[in-house]
Amino acid sequence: MTPARMDMKAAAQRVHGAVRRVPRELRGDALYEDAERAVREGITPLSMPLSLEDTDGAAQRVLGTVEKLRAEVARRAGA
Repeated sequence: MTPARMDMKAAAQRVHGAVRRVPRELRGDALYEDAERAVREGITPLSMPLSLEDTDGAAQRVLGTVEKLRAEVARRAGA
């Protein structure tokens, strides 16, 4: 695995850690559960020997999932 891919995987793992630290009220919520699973599953492809496009796609999916979760948390908070 190249250093760049290792960095990408490490960043995705940090994102997963952040997702797992959501407010207690969201735990068990389908939105959170789906996002947590999608981010966790998105890390796996980053460990595989993928093309640059596939790596980029996996990273984009992780980021997109987190952005949707962030937007919904903000909406529910009335922000």
